[in-house]
Amino acid sequence: MAREAARPGATAMAFAAILSLTPVVAVFAHRGAGVIAVAMGLAAAAHVQVWRTGVRTFLLKPDFTKPLVLGAAAFLLLCAWIALSGAWSPQGNALRLALVVLTPALAAGTVIWRIGRLTPESLRLVAGAYVIVAAVAAAALIFESQSGAFLRAITPPVDASPLRFKDLTAVSRGVTLVTPLLFPALAIVAAQAPSRRGGALAGFAALAALLALGAVKLGVVSNAVALGFGTAAAAAAFFWPRATLNFVLFSYVTFLLVSPFAAAWLPVEAIVGALGESFPASWGQRLFAWREAAQAAFHCLPFGCGADAARALHAAGETVSFQGSILPLAIMPTHPHSVFLQVWMELGAAGALLFGLVIMMGGIALIRVDLPKEVASATAGAGIALLVFFAVEMSIWQFWRLGGLALAAIGVALSYYVNHFSVYKRKERD
Repeated sequence: MAREAARPGATAMAFAAILSLTPVVAVFAHRGAGVIAVAMGLAAAAHVQVWRTGVRTFLLKPDFTKPLVLGAAAFLLLCAWIALSGAWSPQGNALRLALVVLTPALAAGTVIWRIGRLTPESLRLVAGAYVIVAAVAAAALIFESQSGAFLRAITPPVDASPLRFKDLTAVSRGVTLVTPLLFPALAIVAAQAPSRRGGALAGFAALAALLALGAVKLGVVSNAVALGFGTAAAAAAFFWPRATLNFVLFSYVTFLLVSPFAAAWLPVEAIVGALGESFPASWGQRLFAWREAAQAAFHCLPFGCGADAARALHAAGETVSFQGSILPLAIMPTHPHSVFLQVWMELGAAGALLFGLVIMMGGIALIRVDLPKEVASATAGAGIALLVFFAVEMSIWQFWRLGGLALAAIGVALSYYVNHFSVYKRKERD
């Protein structure tokens, strides 16, 4: 396939323009993350070759000995299972939820395919845009966390919630979105400018530390934990790439297998009683939700309770009171705050098997590539940060979170191809 001319092409400029919206979305409209990912996917999908390659590789002549192809097949079956679960789900939106899961993944795959076919000039443009928007978004969120969301306060509409709760929650969600993007952004800088790696590392470490402090100030500890654990994993992968990536994959599979058994017999009352009022009410509620989801998962085996069944449990109105909660809280929020438990509860053993196969094949495909240490570092850092969110925060039906995952995957791909061209040029000079 002929490459573009020696200047940034239209696709690269479209990617950069769409990515430039990320800081605005992070501060003002975190739910737009999915829209950014899909818009980039549409820009990539304008090339006919994307469709030809995709249909031939994954549908007409699939080679299931390749982990990526097998993982993609498992993912498509998972989306079909989500839609099918609407037949027994108490909710009536299973087909829409299947599309919520499918669309960001297709967009990410299409963009990654297209990135691999950009010229070095186009690649540098997109990679540079990714680094800039990740840094600017992080800096803006740090400012918002320390200023009491000043930018949101001066931008209509006015938040009339008590103590501006909605504005501060939105800023926290922005931190969640940006956290996994910092690791591939750092890898891109390190690959493009190895002589300035120390300065780049220090700069991004300072950004991550300030963002973690901002996350704590906003009251969302999981964001700070994700940054801390992600940084540790990224540092480990720089020195032991393959071992660290194997550990990341092992951690995902372990969480998936162990979560329902650990949560079903969780001594929630004892934990909440022992910690007393020092334990945040939201975390107390989460413990009850985890146990409720795990018990529902066992009750609904083998097919699961159906997509979005947690919302029906929430609508039933069962509440719980405990020390530290001012008012009775729903024993099941609109989702269990754990992707692993939600998959078991709503999609059953079949859904968990397919979900696990997607994770396994995706991880094996990455490990087999023998990623350069900078790229392995980005992958491990973003992977562990996302694992924290998978385990204690997110729902598989949240389009914006899946969009953030897609943007992180795109960043890792950018770091890989930037590293490839940087190594090639260094060899040419030598």
